[in-house]
Amino acid sequence: MNSKFINIKGNKVHETAIINWDNLIIGKGNTFYPYCVIGTDAQHTYKKTEGKLKIGNNNIFREFVTINLPTDKKKITSVGNNCLLMTMSHVGHDCTLEDNIVLSNNVNIAGNTYIMRNSQFGLNSIIHQDQVVGSYTMFSMGSVVSKKQY
Repeated sequence: MNSKFINIKGNKVHETAIINWDNLIIGKGNTFYPYCVIGTDAQHTYKKTEGKLKIGNNNIFREFVTINLPTDKKKITSVGNNCLLMTMSHVGHDCTLEDNIVLSNNVNIAGNTYIMRNSQFGLNSIIHQDQVVGSYTMFSMGSVVSKKQY
């Protein structure tokens, strides 16, 4: 199979990637591999999709990565610079990923979660919504970060 990438706005985009360019603010040097779905509506039961997805520079989005648009809560979902989102990772609505984040295969980050710089998530990690993950945090494979209990 011959993969076909095209250059769009200074970014390398596979022809099968689905990207909502109308609601995207994007830098340069990003690579979108086959079947990425970037900038679809928020998966939320009662908040409406509203706002933009912001992606910085030099990020890699591997096969089947999904990223949702924000809701009217924050109106921004963002991915910083130099992040690597491996196959089948998901970033929910209203999330913020700072710089140098690594999401291994099948990492799921639920909505309204803030991930600080240089954090790494092992295979199949799950982060419940409304969490904050500190800088330089490393999660082993299969980790679960559940909702805070008050």
